[in-house]
Amino acid sequence: MDIQSVENFLDKFDYSYERVGDILFIKMDFYHDVIIDFSNPKKILIKDQLKPCNFLTGCFRMSLKQAILFNIIFTVVASLLVGFVDVYVGLILFFGLMLWGLLWSILYISKYENLRYILINRLNRAV
Repeated sequence: MDIQSVENFLDKFDYSYERVGDILFIKMDFYHDVIIDFSNPKKILIKDQLKPCNFLTGCFRMSLKQAILFNIIFTVVASLLVGFVDVYVGLILFFGLMLWGLLWSILYISKYENLRYILINRLNRAV
């Protein structure tokens, strides 16, 4: 897999991306970027990053793994703080925030892993 074949694939399927040197920044839906680093030809890195204004972390920029951990910690802390005042509202907040985080995490992970799978498997077959 080389950077030119990835760019051809992205152009063919109308992905919006930006190339900075040996790094491709692929813009996904809902403020999500997939970053492919070709600087080391022996080891191509594929990472993800949530931009600010996303549905998982709000105004923070972080990876999906960090966002999921952030959501779990935030949900537990917020639910405990509200639960000290009213247990019923704390439980509703806990389950609501967990459901919100779970649904958005599934969406982001499925889009990221699907693109990653396509890039790794289909482009390696073309070589």
